[in-house]
Amino acid sequence: MFGHSPSALSGTMKWSTHMRISSRLAVTLTACLGLALTGCADDGAAESGGDTIVYSPPVSGALPFLPVEVALAKGYFEDEGLEVEKKETSPAALPAAMSSGQVDMSADVVYNSARYVESGVDVKYVAGLNDNVDFTLLRRPDVDVAAPGEGADGWKETFASLKGLKIGTAGKGGPVGLSVAALLDQAGVGQGDFTLIDTPGSASVAALEGKQVDVVVSGGGFDAPLVQNGLAKPVLTFGDGIASVFGDQTNAALVMTASYLADNPDAAAKAQKAIATAIDYIKDPANIDDVLAIATVSGTVETDALADKIATYAYDASIDVAGVEAAFAWGKSAGIITKDVDVEATIAKGVETR
Repeated sequence: MFGHSPSALSGTMKWSTHMRISSRLAVTLTACLGLALTGCADDGAAESGGDTIVYSPPVSGALPFLPVEVALAKGYFEDEGLEVEKKETSPAALPAAMSSGQVDMSADVVYNSARYVESGVDVKYVAGLNDNVDFTLLRRPDVDVAAPGEGADGWKETFASLKGLKIGTAGKGGPVGLSVAALLDQAGVGQGDFTLIDTPGSASVAALEGKQVDVVVSGGGFDAPLVQNGLAKPVLTFGDGIASVFGDQTNAALVMTASYLADNPDAAAKAQKAIATAIDYIKDPANIDDVLAIATVSGTVETDALADKIATYAYDASIDVAGVEAAFAWGKSAGIITKDVDVEATIAKGVETR
């Protein structure tokens, strides 16, 4: 499975073709999270108007945001009386598009959406999406990386063994890169003892094949094709292997602009109900074929393990306040955000919390 057999290489070529066909797959979850909150608002987003909610996904095909795609595909927003129009907007342009009212709703990893709040983009959480941090550290098959040791801090043995290595992670100055650097620091690896290399989208394939990186950090389901095609082997997942840091965090959530909610105060609760219905649909094993079809149409790379991968996600539409606080706390400790954020003030009125 992990060697460069003809079938594995064929799978790699098939995946690369898929990536070229879908331009949004050129931006992985880690690329989205690594981008600075800058950009021009005039980048494909339509002006929002009336009761129509303009939704723009941060990264098409990223599994943390699958409940939104299911709700769109199955008409669950419409069932709640919400008209949602999906528009593609580049990740760099998304914050400005939301600030200017061109986009009303998006989804993101929580500590990245905290950057929106900090930079003045007034958004409110209207639904949880999933609670498990799913970034995975993967190594090239010919590179030795220590397995996690025993105990809550066993992950530090793995990160200490990354000293001197080239680490692929899109947006090295963004949240994922800053998180990796912070974890390395906690493991005793100084700034000058490793190299972060941007590997957005399909660049991770070429970087691994060309031995330009020794390890990569990937997530959102985009790690699975690397493993299936023999390009990398998983070492640990952040949420499980680094539970002492990431275990209590809420991972991803749905957000709406405060300006839209001011004009449509019932929209938050309705959107959350639509997401809850979508999550129930995802969790029903009888629907797996349809869920897989929705995922791949939205941009998820199809692999043999996709159904099992989806089953690992802790999807939940209610908002875990403590989990959001934990994500914000990590964001500040890692230098992702610099200010204290009032979590209660970021949650829309009328939504279910826990």
